[in-house]
Amino acid sequence: MLFVGISFADLAQTVTFQQINCSRMKVTTTAGAGAWVDVEWNGPAGWGPIYSHEAVLTNGERIFSTMYNGTHRAKFYLTGYVTAYSIPIEITTCVPPKTCTDKEDCSSDEVCIGGTCVKGDCVANSDCPASKNCTSEHKCETVACACGQITNHACVSYQCCKDADCGAEEVCTSHTCRSESLPPDPAAEEATAAISEAQTAITAASAAGKDVSGAEILLATANEKYAAKDYASAKTLANSAKSVVLALTGGNGSGNNGSGNQTSIPEETGPFSIGSPMCILGIFIALAFILAAVFALIIGVVIYREKRKRR
Repeated sequence: MLFVGISFADLAQTVTFQQINCSRMKVTTTAGAGAWVDVEWNGPAGWGPIYSHEAVLTNGERIFSTMYNGTHRAKFYLTGYVTAYSIPIEITTCVPPKTCTDKEDCSSDEVCIGGTCVKGDCVANSDCPASKNCTSEHKCETVACACGQITNHACVSYQCCKDADCGAEEVCTSHTCRSESLPPDPAAEEATAAISEAQTAITAASAAGKDVSGAEILLATANEKYAAKDYASAKTLANSAKSVVLALTGGNGSGNNGSGNQTSIPEETGPFSIGSPMCILGIFIALAFILAAVFALIIGVVIYREKRKRR
């Protein structure tokens, strides 16, 4: 095939060059069979060939692989003709994804999904704090909960948060719809306080990396009892959830006196408290006196026996 009547400049326009994936590029010509292609890379020493006189397929295309980042160009030959170089293109080879079996194989800002490390915080809700969910983009985001309590990555809705949420002649008191003629229910208020305290403790422990799944189950049941207006059971379950968290954290924090009010847990302090330097020094001094007494007793026995032998 000859390009009769086509100028050299026009012939150059018959070459197209494109990157098709991480390391592969395609040269297309209108020459069809019988054409030959050169591919060059602009390296540190300047332009140099990486493919020379490669045959073009019958459809006018030829696909090449490259391991080089940077500018590439191509030209082709046909009997009696040589084209100018194609318009150079920049090719950036891809970094192969890191393989993994679990999150420990990946960077701190990556997770292991399908054997590949990808950017993200989580794979499942359990990878996030109790107040957050794992999104499809593998990000931990706070659960939307305008009127409710977030428990175990879900929003448990209150009966109400304002009077408009209730029926006619009802008001919202402690997230419960009550008749305006009835006074506030102390049991509901105590249960609300206990649930709030348990949720706060669970959120803090979860953020500290503790396994709070048991406490979350108790709190979820407490919310269910609260919704059913079984306030006594709700309060008991919420206090139990908080106790589980305190056990996980070594008892640090505040206790509950059963009425929903906080009571501090006293800690033994002072210069002679257990574990203090003065206490340890006192123990060593007492041991020294005991050892000295034992040693004196042994010496006394030895002297007594020597005197008896001489008699």
